[in-house]
Amino acid sequence: MVVQESRLLGLIVQLQHPALQHFDKALRDVFDRLADIHGFQTFQQFRGGAYLRTDPDGQSENKSLKIERDRLTLEVAHPNNTFDSYVQHEIREIIGALTTLLKIPVFILQNYCVRKLTPVPGSGDARVFITQTICQLSEDRFQSFGRPIHLVGLRLFFPQTPEHRHQFEVKIESYVREINTLFLENSAQFFEPIDPKEPATLLSNFRRTNEFIDSNIISFLQQFYPRGGEKK
Repeated sequence: MVVQESRLLGLIVQLQHPALQHFDKALRDVFDRLADIHGFQTFQQFRGGAYLRTDPDGQSENKSLKIERDRLTLEVAHPNNTFDSYVQHEIREIIGALTTLLKIPVFILQNYCVRKLTPVPGSGDARVFITQTICQLSEDRFQSFGRPIHLVGLRLFFPQTPEHRHQFEVKIESYVREINTLFLENSAQFFEPIDPKEPATLLSNFRRTNEFIDSNIISFLQQFYPRGGEKK
């Protein structure tokens, strides 16, 4: 079976912790530590936290970090590097600096989101691929709407089980900006508390979120590719 390529569109890491009082100096120290290494250019404080971001131009990588009393949210749009590079270097370094400077004792809930794009076999219309090939719905089934469909997709929810102490929410959609491309998203929640000083589990959980796209979701889609996995 041919492995379908995909490209990284965006990443989100949100880590919840017990509510803390973040002092102005500590927040400023975070910006000073991360600005030069990770490209943050804007620092804005608000009550109880701060917001760091790069200056977006709509084309290149855009990063933002929101520090709130009870959570940290790091978002990367249009990444320049690979997923593994972000996990191994940037995310590890940023979480490590935040943990030290803000004195975070434990992460009680982890939220991850990975967004990717993958081409439709044969460069076909992604809306047709989802409705007719996957869902087996002919075009006349949609005539009652009385207007064309601009975007169509599937939403799948996988709850936690005794064997899997996490949940996944998956989206498979046509990508509005590229008609022959599928948008793939996996939003994950992991419920076991983690010691911030031991980030291996945190990074492993983020990798599992990504691997569910590369392995499970891509494998699901390949069932509907032309025989033999060939793109015609």
